[in-house]
Amino acid sequence: MPAPRRPFRFVTAGSKPRKRRRTRNDGGTRTVESQAVEYRDEAVTGTDAEILPEGVSEEDTFRTGDAQSGEDLANHEPEIFDGRLWEDFTLNDSFAPNIFESVPHLDFGLQEPLMTDSPGLPSLLAQSNPFSGIDEFNESMPAEDSPQDQLVIQTLGSTPFESIQNLRYDSEFCVLPLTSDISVNPFRCQRQLPQGSHILFHSILALCCQHLKRLTGSWSAEAEEHRRKALQLLEGVLQSKQANNQFHLLEPILILFTLDCALSAAGSWTTHLNRAHSLLQACGGPSALTTPRVRSQVGMLLWWDATLALISRQGTVMHRSYLEFLVRWEKQDEWSFFDLTGCPRDLFAHLFFLTELARQSEIAMSMEWLSFNVAPVMDIEQQLIQWYNEEGSFSRHKEQEMDVSDTDIEKQDHEQRDRYHCAEAWRCALLLYIERVFKSDRIKRQPAINRLSRRTLDHIRCCRRSSQTQKQLLLPIFLAGSETSDEEMRGFVKDYCSYWGDKSRYNMFHSVPALLDEIWAKKKWWGAVIDSRTKSPTPGMGKAPEQLLFG
Repeated sequence: MPAPRRPFRFVTAGSKPRKRRRTRNDGGTRTVESQAVEYRDEAVTGTDAEILPEGVSEEDTFRTGDAQSGEDLANHEPEIFDGRLWEDFTLNDSFAPNIFESVPHLDFGLQEPLMTDSPGLPSLLAQSNPFSGIDEFNESMPAEDSPQDQLVIQTLGSTPFESIQNLRYDSEFCVLPLTSDISVNPFRCQRQLPQGSHILFHSILALCCQHLKRLTGSWSAEAEEHRRKALQLLEGVLQSKQANNQFHLLEPILILFTLDCALSAAGSWTTHLNRAHSLLQACGGPSALTTPRVRSQVGMLLWWDATLALISRQGTVMHRSYLEFLVRWEKQDEWSFFDLTGCPRDLFAHLFFLTELARQSEIAMSMEWLSFNVAPVMDIEQQLIQWYNEEGSFSRHKEQEMDVSDTDIEKQDHEQRDRYHCAEAWRCALLLYIERVFKSDRIKRQPAINRLSRRTLDHIRCCRRSSQTQKQLLLPIFLAGSETSDEEMRGFVKDYCSYWGDKSRYNMFHSVPALLDEIWAKKKWWGAVIDSRTKSPTPGMGKAPEQLLFG
């Protein structure tokens, strides 16, 4: 009778040697030798000018994989994806505490997990089980469990999918980047997992461990090791040119992106974007985006690309054709740009075009005889002013025809007002961006800048904190906050960053106050301060400059 399956375990932090027993025959005598297999220390990337508040600087040591695409990854032989998804998940002496009874869930009012168990699920999994190699992995585990092992079993579960559910990824962590949960959530783990999903699971476990670290104060080493392994495997696949039609690789790319957002607003973001763009081009470009889920995933990548370029003023990585393709599909797909980002489709399109105009404006300013044509900018400004916010009107006649309680009507009204003020905050923030980047001399603060800054902050303040909608306004809060000199307004900006940084556990929010303090102290426009931090001081040294992401 085969031994019962044992649950998987986390990888070790790599700080201790791992013993491997080797058996050999010597003159008919069977001997056993022990070898110590040492883990190599990975290079730690980061900058001395990392924008982090006190108590968060240790996150600099977390990013250990982005800059190692040299010898380690060049010599790395890609794994053969034979379904043995858990052979890399080994554990020596560190065990996972059962912390979930004592740690409360966030009060975002998230929807229940969209994936529900069914009576026929075990038989379905038995027929098409992607974890066919798990028995071989289980046989390598110790014969007896310690009391701490039992805690791991209670916390994780007997299958990878059950473990992810127990780690709250599908019910909570995958919703954090979005405005609200949707049926085609681009971050949610799918029940039927493709082969090669050990990359995905290393990514998911790295993100879960990072969130658990913020909740418990531990798990840092596990998060770092899972992230390093996921990046190594992902780079191996991409460099081996095996990425054709492997859209499932978008999932770990997105998760690793959000993991770095949980660490800081500063990072080598174009590294993630270049990986994604190379994958998409290998898969066939925009026309190959044939499913709503893949389109929603590319929508998230476009958002990060555009908001990064808006601040850096260096252009986007992904071509505009991807945006044009998604805009045509968004109305019939079960997702929207607002669901993903908090920014309506029309405003996102204007934002994307402004990134290219900002790049061209920067080029023109750096050249003596080249002038920049502001006509396209003025056209976008007029379209922003005239844009109709659909959330500003109420359809009471529909409510009267429906059997809806007063409580539900009030809830719907609050949600609609949140959406209205969120969209208006984005409209005002883009108008403020145009005024500062294209129309002012970047030295004096024009009256229009003061007015737009105040209007942006007022709309952000009108969004309820009990809704994730307000969370999506970090970039507007930065653009408006950097322009205000009023102490009360500055206090609101810092309070916003502190509140949502603590509630979402994304250190991206905590990175902003330190940057704003520098902008306010130097009395310069935000672009000058950011450029001084993000432009590489030592070109040619092989180190990518840090970039700032607030989207």
